[in-house]
Amino acid sequence: MRIEQLTVNEANNYAVPLIDSTIGKHTGIQTGEYEGEQDDLVDLWGAWKSNRLIGVIGIGSKMPGINRYYLGYFCVDPNFQRKGVGKALLRYLEAEIHSRRIERIVVETYDSEYFSAARLFYNRNGFIPCGCLDD
Repeated sequence: MRIEQLTVNEANNYAVPLIDSTIGKHTGIQTGEYEGEQDDLVDLWGAWKSNRLIGVIGIGSKMPGINRYYLGYFCVDPNFQRKGVGKALLRYLEAEIHSRRIERIVVETYDSEYFSAARLFYNRNGFIPCGCLDD
């Protein structure tokens, strides 16, 4: 398995179908520096096995000028879940965050049963719940 940063074309051609099949429909992914009021994804990485994209993870900034980013578009092909792909992507992202001197990464997930595995994964990997947001 290799992990590489995705181009916009790779993101839209490979990541969007994976995201659609695992966490829901998206119209497209934007990458690049934060501009204006828009909630842009700053960077997106993919885990590849041969020529198949098997996992995706990204970071984005909601608050320009603040060194705080959110984790986004994190998913693993169901055929490769529980095989270390998600953990490898998360560790890769953590190293990238450290190298960029990002102060905090924020993860948002839902409280429903559907997302219980995601919450357990984050907890097992050192993330600490810090509050609930209203719908």
